[in-house]
Amino acid sequence: MFRISLLLLLSCSAGKLIFKKNQKTDVAKSDHVEKDLNDKFKVVDSNLPIQTTSTSTTWVKNVTSNKSTKVINQGTPKKNITQKKTKVTTSTTTTKPLVTTTTRAVQVGSVFKNKEPASYALWKSFKKNYLFPSEEMKVNISYIGINAASVLIKMRRNTVDIGAKKAYVFYARAKTASFYKWVYELDDVVESFVDINEFVPLKYNLVQRESKKDIDHIELYDREKGMTHFRYKRVTKDGKVTHRKKDKKMPHFSQDFLSVFFFFRGLPLELGKDYVIPITTKAKTWNMLIKPISKVKMNVGKLKNIQAIKLQVFNKYSGDISKEGAMEFWISDDKYRRFLQVKTDTKIGKVYGTLDKYTIDGVEITQ
Repeated sequence: MFRISLLLLLSCSAGKLIFKKNQKTDVAKSDHVEKDLNDKFKVVDSNLPIQTTSTSTTWVKNVTSNKSTKVINQGTPKKNITQKKTKVTTSTTTTKPLVTTTTRAVQVGSVFKNKEPASYALWKSFKKNYLFPSEEMKVNISYIGINAASVLIKMRRNTVDIGAKKAYVFYARAKTASFYKWVYELDDVVESFVDINEFVPLKYNLVQRESKKDIDHIELYDREKGMTHFRYKRVTKDGKVTHRKKDKKMPHFSQDFLSVFFFFRGLPLELGKDYVIPITTKAKTWNMLIKPISKVKMNVGKLKNIQAIKLQVFNKYSGDISKEGAMEFWISDDKYRRFLQVKTDTKIGKVYGTLDKYTIDGVEITQ
């Protein structure tokens, strides 16, 4: 399960989290993080405007004398009022933040051209064509033909502010299927906050709630200073508290477990080329290797005969490529580049992740 979650960009373990639909962004508890870091990486709602219309109703009493029209009340009229009333509908306008995507490349500082040449070139090749506000992908995880879990991956509509920077918000939630809970119960939430200009993560949250322990994992990426701040808190049911804390140098260009999924979709993905992406997590940086190997036609759920790119993904890469950690991964070769399927070999057998439903703004895309 861990190796699949790595690609589906979740750090999975058994757990249970009650996550309400309208709960605010930035779900991880941060009482174990120093105040200065909390303040520096505080998530604040952004103010990019979008107009939405709401409707309200007012009931107005029609008076037969020469007196001016008078508002009686709002809402449903009282039964003891005998005068004729007219239902007047009015509209009000509110604003909400909205993410806007662009086909332009990210803004990469030329200072890194010599410092991190390979990553500099990789980030320069990234395009935002495949970022869709309110995009949601529901993925079913199956083992020996049984639906064992589901993963919801989405890009939130709203941007947020972290300090002086605006950030995209990516979200994922993994849940064990009801049938499988007696074997392995999972309900984890991951959030990644990514700088909209350079497309590098600024903050990463992982929340796990288990029957015997609670875990809050927060990673804070100070891109100006080239430092990552890893803060971990584990609380057992008997009250024992364990803290882990690491501050370490990191490269300017790196992704986290969740943001890398949205990043590699925007790369050229040319057949026969290797794409090496640095991943920073738990104050460590390692490389993920992605190899586009072929283009194929697939039938996945409601999607029939869809053109797809087949990828090989290696969780770790250092010089010689080891088959250990390799997965097969398919995304659509169209304007969406949506996830289609992942397959991996584990010690307990083959495990598959397959797209069940893909929506943008709540509208299902089936072609």
